[in-house]
Amino acid sequence: MLNLIISLILFIAIIHILSNLILKYIQKFYEISNVSLFILFLYISGLINSLIAFIPSLRVIIYSDPLTAFYMNFYNPLLDLTLGIGSITLLFGIKKDSIKNTLLIGYSLSVISLIISLIFGVLNLYSSIFLIISFILINSYIIIHYKRKRYHELANIDISWKQFLKIVIYSFIIGASFAIIFSYPIDIITTKLLHNYKLSYSFLGLLISLIVFTLPTQWFILISWKKGYDINATISTIIGESLFSYTIFTGILAGIRDIRFSTADVLPIFSSIVSLYIIFILLYLSKYYDIPKPIGIFIMILGTIIAIATII
Repeated sequence: MLNLIISLILFIAIIHILSNLILKYIQKFYEISNVSLFILFLYISGLINSLIAFIPSLRVIIYSDPLTAFYMNFYNPLLDLTLGIGSITLLFGIKKDSIKNTLLIGYSLSVISLIISLIFGVLNLYSSIFLIISFILINSYIIIHYKRKRYHELANIDISWKQFLKIVIYSFIIGASFAIIFSYPIDIITTKLLHNYKLSYSFLGLLISLIVFTLPTQWFILISWKKGYDINATISTIIGESLFSYTIFTGILAGIRDIRFSTADVLPIFSSIVSLYIIFILLYLSKYYDIPKPIGIFIMILGTIIAIATII
């Protein structure tokens, strides 16, 4: 028990240090460049938080089970959406027209790409190619639309492809370094749980995502709010997670090994997809209406429904 408590304290300490480092990195890049904060949160904290689940998933798909790897990568942004956006809504509400259209469109397109790839009940090399191309097209849209729109936060906002690649490469190095810490122990835990407790693949993926991957993002969201960043920092981080996890990272997993689904996976995936689009509708409505605080409870209940669907 003492070892568990010490491990948890160390885990939280590492997350706290990493969260502050990411925010300092974002702020520094913001000060020396002409890139908007929402783009920086989208491609820095979004990429880093998605890598925390992807790299352990990569190890699991190579050495253990493809379905568990898929669900670990799949549930990470979904839980962050339900818990992160739910808690922020519950505490502060969402003001009318406070979320950028570009974020909502990017989120919607990444989920649609994943749905299309799941239609045939297997993720394979063709799915991999489709998802990677989708990732390139969605990001091209975001950057091109951003350059044209010139959001009002700064005068003469712009971003070059060189700056974009620099952001992604630096963020990948930071996120990969942190994620590698978790990859080996998660592989061991996954193997033991599969063999000893006969858990379903979807429930195992949800359990690992909830215990290991969700805490870093929620902690980062808390730190960013304490430092005065607005709701677009939270939304950008989680949508960036969805963008990477549901397109290119799922595509890479499918390119390594085929991921085949059975009838047992229909309910967990269907309930998750429905939850993703309920959240999208709520965020879209915030363009026209204030979202009251009690809606945050409803969003968090969606996470409970997803958990129940993995057990049934």
